[in-house]
Amino acid sequence: MQIIRISRNDWKVKITEDDKDKIKFIARELKDVVDDLKPYEYWKSMKSEKIWEHIIIQFCVMGSALRIEKLKKDKENYQDFLRKLSIKNLIMQSTSRTQYISDQLKKYKATRFTDKTAERIVKCLKNQGIVKNGKVVLLEDLKSSTEISEDQIRATLLERCRFFQMKSVSDFMISIGAAKNFIALDTRIIGLFKKHFHLNGDVKPTSIQSNRSLYKAIEKELVDICADIGINLSTLDRILFKSSGISAIDYVMEKKYKIGQNIQ
Repeated sequence: MQIIRISRNDWKVKITEDDKDKIKFIARELKDVVDDLKPYEYWKSMKSEKIWEHIIIQFCVMGSALRIEKLKKDKENYQDFLRKLSIKNLIMQSTSRTQYISDQLKKYKATRFTDKTAERIVKCLKNQGIVKNGKVVLLEDLKSSTEISEDQIRATLLERCRFFQMKSVSDFMISIGAAKNFIALDTRIIGLFKKHFHLNGDVKPTSIQSNRSLYKAIEKELVDICADIGINLSTLDRILFKSSGISAIDYVMEKKYKIGQNIQ
């Protein structure tokens, strides 16, 4: 996988036939790890608090997803954490809301940057384009539209919630069933691309995440490959993300090359 810069807003991404073959092999071998992907357009029937939970998670994973992932494995503690940071509870904490949120983030070890995350959550609560009258309104006016595209939804969310970047907004949309053709290009997945797909060694995750044109160019190439495999890109995203933490990608790559290069 090679990234070639034409200009700031013009990028070319080359994915070799060998890379395509690897992606197909990974998708086939590890498709069963994806068991929690929401059906497309699930977000249109989601209640306010459930959408809020996904917003909270996005704040927590900024910097690293490891802590919130660990918390999710302790189901009882995780549910307690979500209750403590529900909109209903947070509205009741009117005088010391930022400190209350920071304390909960520290107590449940949900993120590395507790104070900064608490400040972002409070600003989010005060933004009437996101939360109004105790309910999440971020997506409400988009639910009735039958013409709006994934790209338009993403652009709207980036405008309304300035805390989101391309990675976080894509991850958010995938998690609520609002995307089929996006990938959350976090440090973990970009690391896999460098290790197994020879992505330019000098390309930093922040360089990809902060450049919308480059981000979209990578997505475009991957969407075409996924179409050949018979899955959507957001499914591949979840396969790569879930499998990378258990070294499953390393395993299937080793298996592939033991079997040989002719697997299709």
